[in-house]
Amino acid sequence: MSERKWKWPGEKLPEAWIPLKKYIPPRECWPDFIWDFDELPELKLIPYRFNLGEFAVDRNAKRFPDKTAILYEDEKITYGELEKLVNRVGNALLSLGVTLNDRVAICMPNQPTWIITALACWKIGAIVTPMNHLLKAPSIEYIANDAEVKVIVASCETIDEILKAKEKFETVKHIVVFGTERRGCLRYEDITKNESTHLEPAETTRFQICRILYTSGTTGIPKGAIRTADQILASSYCHGHKILGLTRDDVLGGHPYFSFAFGSVNFTYHPWLRGCAISIIREFSPEKQWELVEKHKITKLYVVPTALKLMLKVEEPEKKYDIRSLSLVQTAGDMLPAEIFREWRRRFPFCEIIDSLGSTELEYWLSTRVNWPENKIGSIGFPVPGMESMVIREDGTPCKIGEVGELVTRGIWGVLYWKKAEKQVESVINGWNRMGLYASIDEDGVFWLKGRTATLIKYSGYSIVGSEVAACLLGHPAVRDCGVVGSPDQLRGQIVKAYVILNKGYEPSEKLVEELRQYCKERLEFYKVPKAIEFVEELPRTVTGKVDIVALAEIERQKAQTKAEK
Repeated sequence: MSERKWKWPGEKLPEAWIPLKKYIPPRECWPDFIWDFDELPELKLIPYRFNLGEFAVDRNAKRFPDKTAILYEDEKITYGELEKLVNRVGNALLSLGVTLNDRVAICMPNQPTWIITALACWKIGAIVTPMNHLLKAPSIEYIANDAEVKVIVASCETIDEILKAKEKFETVKHIVVFGTERRGCLRYEDITKNESTHLEPAETTRFQICRILYTSGTTGIPKGAIRTADQILASSYCHGHKILGLTRDDVLGGHPYFSFAFGSVNFTYHPWLRGCAISIIREFSPEKQWELVEKHKITKLYVVPTALKLMLKVEEPEKKYDIRSLSLVQTAGDMLPAEIFREWRRRFPFCEIIDSLGSTELEYWLSTRVNWPENKIGSIGFPVPGMESMVIREDGTPCKIGEVGELVTRGIWGVLYWKKAEKQVESVINGWNRMGLYASIDEDGVFWLKGRTATLIKYSGYSIVGSEVAACLLGHPAVRDCGVVGSPDQLRGQIVKAYVILNKGYEPSEKLVEELRQYCKERLEFYKVPKAIEFVEELPRTVTGKVDIVALAEIERQKAQTKAEK
């Protein structure tokens, strides 16, 4: 590599990673992390000694202490106030024995406490491990033990499921709960109220691991995706600045959970590194989101396509609410139908719309741009600055224009799994990241997404592994075998549909459908519960006798198409 192209993080493993070496996959199975300083010369300015929490909090508090940082319902927190809150929490975590590189899990719905805790972790050199607040006890137990979490910070909404898993935690020393009390737990308010508002940042470097975000489990097992301080800063510049055009005057709003990549990037990276304010919505409804656009003067709005569809169903929101502050809406998390893109542009010409493709491991890597050409609507755009993508055949050679193949990418960030060397190998081909997506590229270099791996179901922005749902159903005594696929749905993208073969002694009925759904509700997150169940005598099989999910998904697609044509 030339001086203008740097193969991150250099020849040797960063000093900051040596204590964590056993958790990081061998170098030979990494993708190529390439920093192109010709394309992005600003990234060469990132210093070696660097503390992300200090950069995000202290820097902004010094520059504009009275500027609003967080808007939540009727609450307003300035950058000066945010610094004091972060320092109190940081000192409290230090008092609990949290030290450099310790993992701290945050499990709560979107709220200021989530943000404050994450920033505090970064400032003391701890690693944030987000947990989706909808997780059930088995998933909480798995992530806590896999990440070797030392402290879990919970809320009244999540503490009960966490306590169900408590006896199986292997490394958790403290459970801290915000907004309520539980025996055996520390109250967040109690441990922070008397702490100092002064906190010296930990001596960290640009290579400090700041976050381990777990996937939804596209192979049935959640995987922790590592992200470092300099990659987070680069993401904010390449996507937040170059694509979204964020400035300190922006107010960022929307519903994506902070524990998902969409919410993590847009609400826990970009605002603090660009000096923006954020508007937090606790529970999404289309009317509530429109209301907050007016109330908080939101300028950039982040929503999954399903939520955008629901917002468009609200009758004449431009007459009910003052939404003239809105300049851009970004969608991600699922494919944005071309008709929704066009409807938004037609109804709200003052507000641009872009669609981005990302993942837990890679965050954003492809995106449309503002003023996107009409004939390119429905595509997934160009690579994000700092990334490059291509479409390849099975033998690894590049596809021709218009030819469908596997979509791969590489650049500043990429797949780096915590403890999962075997999965790391599967996710990299010749230095390129592979995500199980299929696409084509046109004559203008624009990428068009064609399909996903058959077992991954995209429901309202959630990624659901069909095999996980099938494994749950197979635990019911009535179920002999089953296959779970995504069924096309106009509003939600896909719904979860299960094809079930019954054991002898059981007969198909609506009562049994509800019994199976209730069985799943008690064991899975709500969005994974099958919306439809069809009883069948047989299922398509592979040569090894396993259920052929690819064939089953195609059967369901054809059924849905036939139904739509009637």
